[in-house]
Amino acid sequence: AQSASFGQFRSRERADEAARQLLANLGISDASELLDRSTEEIMAAQSPVEAPPDGVTAFAPTVDGVVMHAQALDALRDGSAYRVPLLIGTNRDEMRLFTTFDPSNASLDEAAVVARVAKELGTHRAQDVVAAYRAADPHATWGQIASTIATEHGFHQPAIQAAEASAANGNPTWMYRFDWASTAFGGVLGSCHALEIPFVFDTLTHPGAEMFTGGGDDRQRVAKPMQQAWLRFAHTGDPGWDGYDHRRRATMIFDITPALVEDPEANLRQLWP
Repeated sequence: AQSASFGQFRSRERADEAARQLLANLGISDASELLDRSTEEIMAAQSPVEAPPDGVTAFAPTVDGVVMHAQALDALRDGSAYRVPLLIGTNRDEMRLFTTFDPSNASLDEAAVVARVAKELGTHRAQDVVAAYRAADPHATWGQIASTIATEHGFHQPAIQAAEASAANGNPTWMYRFDWASTAFGGVLGSCHALEIPFVFDTLTHPGAEMFTGGGDDRQRVAKPMQQAWLRFAHTGDPGWDGYDHRRRATMIFDITPALVEDPEANLRQLWP
């Protein structure tokens, strides 16, 4: 599970709203009529539905009682994946893919970041969280601080919760984090969402890959152990490092030199419920 954002489920009400808006944009009243429309027409009608605040997550898994009976984390905690090995992780700077070139993000100040975080955590907790992340990265812009906290809330902490649930049920579980930073665009993307994909699938030399990752021979040094770990996991169910548990929280950090770290940035992890 690479960069799995378990919190992106939508309520039945929000799913119905998105569906009605999509059909209205196409001028149809029944979902079966979608089959009569071209891909181009559907994509054009979809774009307004994906406008803020939901963005590209307007279309997301929905617990409907028919296809899906529970949210992923709840199902995992209830043992739905019993004995299924899990390799799970995130990229260090996931949200930078979505926020780096957003002008509104560049104009954020401390008060605006606290206000954003307060919508999810409440004002008092938001102030503590923002202060902790500022102390951890004193040279970052406020926009980058906001992006880092959004990465924690949307990606990294849910991945930890999934790993905890999996391990607690006795499932073989491994955690990783991808820290290698892209050198493209002057390095502003960091180790953003989707950056690990060409490393895992050995597509770094494919056309267009360097525009995203940047250049440099050290990319292959990062890619090789990742490819070996993913292949070993697919073949044997074990990527080759110590498993994850609530006590040690062993996490493989993939960078120029991979390193197994116990409970990385524990002080920040402990800020989250």
